[in-house]
Amino acid sequence: MKTSLKELSKKSGYSMNTVSRALRDADDVKPATKVLIQRLAQEMGYIPNSVAKNLRLGKTNTIGVASADSSNPYFAEVILGIEDAARSHNYHILLINTEESYKGEREAIDMFI
Repeated sequence: MKTSLKELSKKSGYSMNTVSRALRDADDVKPATKVLIQRLAQEMGYIPNSVAKNLRLGKTNTIGVASADSSNPYFAEVILGIEDAARSHNYHILLINTEESYKGEREAIDMFI
């Protein structure tokens, strides 16, 4: 089972806000507190919730790619180029194969939005 901020807070004796800021390496948390909380998080197997982080920041660092046919060698090369460029800027891609269907394209766009 995944360790939560609440569990880290309880175990460390610090508030959830302090634990969260320490894990983000915030400047307003004492270095010794950061080390203690970060070590405890590692010991307890804490994995940050990326969805919560994305909501807080208001961005996902994800690029949606709708491909007509990703098995086509041409499109496969284009997708690899997109993925390489995205990765070099700390982004990821979310790929949807639309199978050259208008309905599939519309669903992909709606999902990306």
